Amino acid sequence: MSTIGQALLTIGRVLYDNAARQNLGSVSYGGVETQGFGPLNLFDWQDFTTFKPSNGVTQVTVTLTENVTVDSLGLYIKVPDADFGQVTLRYNAGGGDILLHVSPLFTPGTEFPVYLADFTPVNLVAGNTLIFEFNTTNNSNFLVRQAAAGPILDFAMGQQSAIKPSELSYGQVLTNAISVNGSIIGRSVRRLEKKQEIMLDNLEFSWVKDNWNSLAKHATRFPFFYQYNSADHPDSVSFSAAVSISAPSLMARRDLMTVSMPLHSLTD
Repeated sequence: MSTIGQALLTIGRVLYDNAARQNLGSVSYGGVETQGFGPLNLFDWQDFTTFKPSNGVTQVTVTLTENVTVDSLGLYIKVPDADFGQVTLRYNAGGGDILLHVSPLFTPGTEFPVYLADFTPVNLVAGNTLIFEFNTTNNSNFLVRQAAAGPILDFAMGQQSAIKPSELSYGQVLTNAISVNGSIIGRSVRRLEKKQEIMLDNLEFSWVKDNWNSLAKHATRFPFFYQYNSADHPDSVSFSAAVSISAPSLMARRDLMTVSMPLHSLTD
């Protein structure tokens, strides 16, 4: 592909295969659990539930019951009103805790409360543990909506650069009340939901079968972390849910396929 063609494409990726969610029966918490804000809320794929960690440094430990590759961490934070919070991901394969990734500090005014980062893959087996460590100065202000750790899915092909980040994919509907003399005497404002769309062309059948089908199956029930342009805008991450899911279709070149998935995205 020419450099011009490459410049017109953006490489997206998603995190939907959460190793912690596959092992909900083996989740433990080393801090003081607040009723209604327990650690299982971290892994329920719902944006309206939250986990409230205790003050200081505490850990949520997940004991794995199956083999898994972990190479990414996704977080959806309710931005704190004061102080700060930070999340560290570790694992233990029997020889002590080993660091995988440290998130940035989430502070009042954090611009990107939805976070996705990758790191060197580690292959874990049943009996190993994943450890989500929370460091906060005020547990009444730092809440975590969702946390995920697992294998990231990089799209096999790029999307057109016209695909917009969710921060810009919104609008407003304004309704004005006009008096008899033409003055504006009232106005109602309704903000539209943030919309995006995954659109991929020129895909091999094997990639669609082995990767897209699994994502589509997940998306029929749950949201996921979506990064529309991992190279140029790594901070632009959304917690997205499918609006509709259509079957993959063949392109004019009959051995290649195209897929798409409209999204409703949350970024704050």
